[in-house]
Amino acid sequence: MFSYVINGFIATCVHYFFLWLQVETLHLHCFACANFFAALLGVCASFLGNKFFVFKGSETSFQRQLTSFFILYGFLAIVHSFIVFLFVDIVGFNYNYGFLVATLMQFIFSYWGNKKIVFKY
Repeated sequence: MFSYVINGFIATCVHYFFLWLQVETLHLHCFACANFFAALLGVCASFLGNKFFVFKGSETSFQRQLTSFFILYGFLAIVHSFIVFLFVDIVGFNYNYGFLVATLMQFIFSYWGNKKIVFKY
């Protein structure tokens, strides 16, 4: 669990950095869109960390891991972006709050999905 938390923290930092970059530097005003594109980069970082650091003992084939991981995280990225959309684009909260709520939800579901579906650990 400790290595999962560390990997998740790093992937979340990647995700948040690219979200921040799009919002603060590029002035993208569709927060859900910015979040979705940033999530894709965070997902890539998460896969690499999970594959080589967290679940390195998994015997599931790389192709199956990659496919099931991106299906799981594609779904989670859509849900994450929808939560950001509700909190920020609809309700008007600061994007940081929407990001935090969505990330907490994602953390819970992604651990279960990685352990039981993707890496079958």
